[in-house]
Amino acid sequence: MASVVALILLVVAAYLVVVAGGIAFEITGMDRDMARFQALSAFTGTGFTTLASEQVVEHRMRRRITMTLIITGWAGVASVIATLLRSFQATSFTASMTNLGLGLLVAGISVFLIRRYSDRLVSWIRRQLGRRLRRQLVPQEDLFRADGGLGVARIEVPKGCTMAEIPLHELDLRATGLTILLVEHGGEPTVAGPDTHFSEGDHVVVFGRLERVQGLFAPPDE
Repeated sequence: MASVVALILLVVAAYLVVVAGGIAFEITGMDRDMARFQALSAFTGTGFTTLASEQVVEHRMRRRITMTLIITGWAGVASVIATLLRSFQATSFTASMTNLGLGLLVAGISVFLIRRYSDRLVSWIRRQLGRRLRRQLVPQEDLFRADGGLGVARIEVPKGCTMAEIPLHELDLRATGLTILLVEHGGEPTVAGPDTHFSEGDHVVVFGRLERVQGLFAPPDE
């Protein structure tokens, strides 16, 4: 009986990990459906399409999320297989059927609870991950992506960004492979010039090597 309950709990835990992974990807700016697919793919080790893999590999935070999901997925599969084998090692046919019946009952209760409280659960996971990830993340929306990692992205300047309030000609971002095209302050876009500066909370449209955006605009580690 204990093995059957453990198996059900492992499956529920795996579901929660995939949900959390999808939410984490979504927080990084990924489309919701794509985020869920990527989380499930990473957890199960089924791989990605070419374009999707580029969106993950070239993004610092998404790489960390993917590695966590892959490691957790391998550990989860091994645990499920071991527990599954133990759950049906009963002394008699009757005991095996009893374990199966109890397992189905526990599974049914788990599904009922997840469906009933799924919205609250997802909201709670989103709040917890949001607090942790947004401290390390520059909200980034890739508007256009070309071969070689070049593209156009729209970001939100995070709190603590060391480049805020500094004129662009002093930042010399072109040396880093990025060029600022627009700065949106209070919803009003302005074409960037040498004397333009941006503030915390502004939105900035940049062109260049997109994998460098996170490292340049992220606040320093505390």
